[in-house]
Amino acid sequence: MYKTKKILIVHRYYYPDTPAYAVMLKKIAEHLSTEHSVEVLSSMPSYYGASTVGVKRKESLNKINISRIQLLPEKNRNFVIRIINTLLFAINVFFKILFRPKYDLITVATTPPIIIATVIRILSSIKGSKYLYHCQDIYPEIAYYNKNLNSKIFFNVLRFIDKKNNKKASKIVVLSEDMKNTLVKERGIDHSKITIINNFIRTETTNEQYFNYNDYGIKDTDFIVVFCGNLGKLQNLNSIIKLAIKCENYHQIKFVFIGDGVESKNLINQAGNLLNKSIFFLGYLKSEIASKALEQSNIGVVSISEPTYKTAYPSKTMTYLNAGLPILAILNKSSELAKFIIDKKIGFVAAPDDLNEMKRATIEYYEKNENSNQGYIKEIAQQEFGEEVILNKWSKLINSI
Repeated sequence: MYKTKKILIVHRYYYPDTPAYAVMLKKIAEHLSTEHSVEVLSSMPSYYGASTVGVKRKESLNKINISRIQLLPEKNRNFVIRIINTLLFAINVFFKILFRPKYDLITVATTPPIIIATVIRILSSIKGSKYLYHCQDIYPEIAYYNKNLNSKIFFNVLRFIDKKNNKKASKIVVLSEDMKNTLVKERGIDHSKITIINNFIRTETTNEQYFNYNDYGIKDTDFIVVFCGNLGKLQNLNSIIKLAIKCENYHQIKFVFIGDGVESKNLINQAGNLLNKSIFFLGYLKSEIASKALEQSNIGVVSISEPTYKTAYPSKTMTYLNAGLPILAILNKSSELAKFIIDKKIGFVAAPDDLNEMKRATIEYYEKNENSNQGYIKEIAQQEFGEEVILNKWSKLINSI
């Protein structure tokens, strides 16, 4: 029999803010609140498309007491403003928790990376609380692989700090066996305190569901290979452009990018004369609209640069599967995700430098041009990443602490 706990969830973003994790965290909090006393400490909405209209600094929703910290506006995602907000958030979190009654458990994730987990580690020591570290990514390794962190000395300092965060945590949650192995083998973290709980499939509930590829010059008869997500460095999206160039004689195969990011301009330049012919950039779409786009696509691309798979798990995987899309995975064949795709027969895997294999598999799917596997793929999605399945894992973990 578990003991009812007083839990504080700390995260930079919380519903109605727009990041996927903000929405997922709301459902986790509501689920846990059926068994425990749950509070949330976050900030006022500030992410893409977020609105503060009607959002209160303090409110109680579905038995959850929510406190939101007012930070500077981030409309243009200015880097300096984001750094200032990270520091302001960390300072506010420290003093708000310091002068509150003790919590049995504080949960913290990797947003903002390292600094907020460090604050919670210090506070937990002062207050005598336990804390759970939810590692959606493993920092600073993922930033180092992404070339957003070029100083080896700074990298080692940050890894030393985050290793302490790992070791002092009562429990650590990661998204994959690869991430667990990184913490165990490279940081020496006790494997018994690490639990693998992946993200669950988001279900969109909105009336704003219109999407049609025809509006972008793509025909209903075209075969659509789609990438949906952040257009960043660690996604190794150059491989998709190279694949599109290699398939340019197959005029009905269209390669579509949905999303935005630091690599957007670079990728558009690489597309050259294929831009808006066989390579299309749709920009950022609201998640419910993007979901409709995926339902009208044929293959979903998951692409990860080496060795990013050891420090992150692409959550777009379950989004594709939920839409019934087979997956083209461009990543290390020894990764957990690659083995999962091959074992479940839900797509194909190619090494990041094997363009011939990518082309062969893409054309094979194009020539079949049928969706007989769609129902099976959706079933796998629910079995592995269904909301109820994942939330029950969270209950079991929290109750075991």
